Order: sequence, then structure tokens, then C-alpha cells
Amino acid sequence: MSFGERLKAARKQAGLSQTELAGNRCSVSYVSHLESGRRTPTPEMLRYFETALGLAPGSLGDASDLSGAGRRRAGDAEAVALYSEAVLSWRQGVFALAQEQAMEARSHLTVGNRSDLDLLIGALLVEIHIDLGHYQDAVTEASRHLEAARSVGSALLEARAGVLLSKAARVNGDVALAASKAADAVRLCQSAHLPLTVTVQALIAAISAGHVDSAVYARELEESSAALEDSPTRGLAEWVLGNVAWHSGDVEAGKAAHDRANQLLSPTADFRNWARFPRVAAEERLQAGCEDGVAELLREAKSRLDLLESADELATLAIVRARFARAQGHVDEALDDIRAALEDADLPPSTQGRLYLAAAHAYGEQGDITQATAVALQAARRFTEAGDVTQARAAWEFVDETTQAAEQANA
Repeated sequence: MSFGERLKAARKQAGLSQTELAGNRCSVSYVSHLESGRRTPTPEMLRYFETALGLAPGSLGDASDLSGAGRRRAGDAEAVALYSEAVLSWRQGVFALAQEQAMEARSHLTVGNRSDLDLLIGALLVEIHIDLGHYQDAVTEASRHLEAARSVGSALLEARAGVLLSKAARVNGDVALAASKAADAVRLCQSAHLPLTVTVQALIAAISAGHVDSAVYARELEESSAALEDSPTRGLAEWVLGNVAWHSGDVEAGKAAHDRANQLLSPTADFRNWARFPRVAAEERLQAGCEDGVAELLREAKSRLDLLESADELATLAIVRARFARAQGHVDEALDDIRAALEDADLPPSTQGRLYLAAAHAYGEQGDITQATAVALQAARRFTEAGDVTQARAAWEFVDETTQAAEQANA
């Protein structure tokens, strides 16, 4: 009888389902693959199953058979399989499971073995941390990933890692680090003549970080992306170029670029960005003072983001919805959206800060200076906790401006 057959028989004898046997230690698909013989367990997992099933040590097999080189090969095989599962979970928007699978994949790698796979796992974990709203964890992982990429001596890997660190730093509120790392990646792409897609990604990161040379980078992005075939990467470029157009007040160019982006982004090729796009497009229009088409974009954003397991994205959508409601004169509706979003206790401090600041603006418009000041102070505390100095300063400035306005009104 094979190990898989022994495991299945023992599990059924114990009256456990595959889900119950997996518990918090591994995924259900891992148990399924073991029972079907598509995988071999590591000694650690073998001992776990024997304990979970109440079996004596050695009942399911001999762990010594997986020692030395055989153990390393088995560990690497497990890591590859788990990494593949993590990528699939991530692309489907199941971020918590993806994190669990990626961390488990890393645990199967032996020291000094399979540095290539370790780099892949590291890059994936950066993206997962961002999607979960764990921004400081993303920066820490991205910094580790960049050092690992440099140690390999590959310009391509280093440029990609720099783009990841820029993205993580930007969402964490460190715009200086984000701009610096993105600019480094752009220079590396140009000096090492890296593939066009990587150059485009680096340019996108630099523009998104608000680098002082963003105008120059935008022109380079427009030229570079024109040479790309229709693809999600081209869609991202059009997305960013649309943002640039909106920021400059070119409404027609902004609409046209975002329309092209929406056509190129694909839920099968890039589910996350496809899901996020309508929310960002609506936000860009509102920031440019354009309400045309925003209601439709917000409805589409809700339907797409409901498919994405990201409380942070839904909270950000609530902020955009509240801004639109305020623009329409529906301040009470805006506050209801924000209060509902704040009920999620798992939101990162920076997101809570943005929600509180949005609420402060709404209360200010209602003339409730006391409440506006109180929630703005809450925002400042959350931003400070998150280490986002720029946003914390914005919250304190709101408090000062609101207080001064109230004093002048009472004078």
C-alpha cells in the first residue's frame, strides 16, 4: 500500500474529512495530492499527520527515507507545488490562502537551495502583502527581495525587484523611497537594455510615485507602450497615461486612455488590476472635478471588487463613493458609507486614517466643527501609527484650518 493509500485509509478510519485533517497546517489540495500519490510528504508533515490521526510514529511510513538529498528534493518539489497553488490563489483574489501557501512553500526550501524559487516566492509575497493591506510587511519583504536579487547579479531581477519595492513603499506612504527605487529601476532598464515590458513597468512605478521627472517619464512611457502589443501591460500603461491626462486637466485624453485601458485589462490575465480599475478611474475623474460617468464606474467597481477578497480595496471604494456623494450634496450618505467601512477591524492603520479623514471633510461640510476636528485627530493618529508622515501632516493641517475657520466665524 502506498503512502497516499495509507493516509486516506487512516483519515477515513478516524472519521475526518480532508479539510479537517488539513486544519491550519496545510491546504486541502495538499492533502488531496498526497492521497492521490501526486506528492510525497516531508518528514515534518508526515509526523503532523500521524499526530493528527492519533497514530504511533512510523505508522504512515519511515521519515528517514526522506533525509539528505532525498529530503531536499522532496522539499523543493513541495515548494514548487505550493508556489504554483499560491500563484493561482493570488490571481483568483484569494489572498489569505495565497499567503498561507506561499509561506508554506518557503518553509520547504532548504538553506542555500533553490534561490531561484525563493526569489519567485519573495516577489509573490510582496504582492500578497499589498493586497492584504499589510503595507509595512510588503516593504520589509520587498527590501529583502531586492537584496536577494542583487546577490544573483541579474539586472533583470534587480530592476523587477526595484519596481516591487517602489510599489510597496508608495502604498506605505514613503513617497521618497518609492520615487527613488523606481528611478533606479528605470536607469537600470535603460543601461542594461532590458525587455520593453520591464522598462514600461519601471516607468509606471516612477510616475505613480510622483517622481519629479514624471513628465519626462510619461513621454517615455507613451513612446515605449506604443511599441507593445495589446496586453495587460499595455493596459496598465494606458491606465497611468490616463491618470496623467486627468491630472493635467485634459478630460478627453483621460477618458480615451482609460477606455483603452479598460479594453486591454483582462480578468483572466490580471484579475486584481481588472477588479481595481473602475474604482481608480472614478477617483481620477472626481479629483479632476469631472462627475461625468462616475456613477457608472462606481457601480462597476462594486461588482468587480465584490469578487476580490480585499477589505482594503472595499474601504478605498467607500472613500471614493463618499466623495462622489458629497459632490452630489448627499453628505449623510457619504458618512454612512464611511461608518460602514470602519466597522472592519482588520483594516490597516493607513486605510483607517484615510476613512477618518474623509469623514472629517464630510462633517466639516455639515458645519459640525467639533466632530470634524475629532475624527481628523483620529486620522492623524492612524497615519502616524502607519508611519505615513505626508498624510499625517494633511490631517493636522485640516485640524488647524478647521479650528481657524471656526475662530474667525465666532469673532
